[in-house]
Amino acid sequence: MRQLSPLTFLIVVLALLGVGFFLLHNQKQAMPSAPANANHSAKPGFDTYPVAEQYKGPIAAPDFSSNPRTREFRTRITEAMKQGVNFAGHYVIAESGSNQ
Repeated sequence: MRQLSPLTFLIVVLALLGVGFFLLHNQKQAMPSAPANANHSAKPGFDTYPVAEQYKGPIAAPDFSSNPRTREFRTRITEAMKQGVNFAGHYVIAESGSNQ
């Protein structure tokens, strides 16, 4: 195996250090840091993101003709709509026991 001259070795080492610094510097810029008051051990809950205002207007009727499978869930979706807004202050989430 051929031996590198001291100057070539120094150039290679400086180039590798430069590439490493460049990659490390760009990685830190691309990854935003968490806020100082962030609790990393606890999972966020709904109370972490409170709703500013609750929607009180009419609930739009779903378009059951957009997908043939929606007929399977028509009753459940309609019943959920009658209950009103139940998620994030603006949405109606219909729950189903089905695994489909």
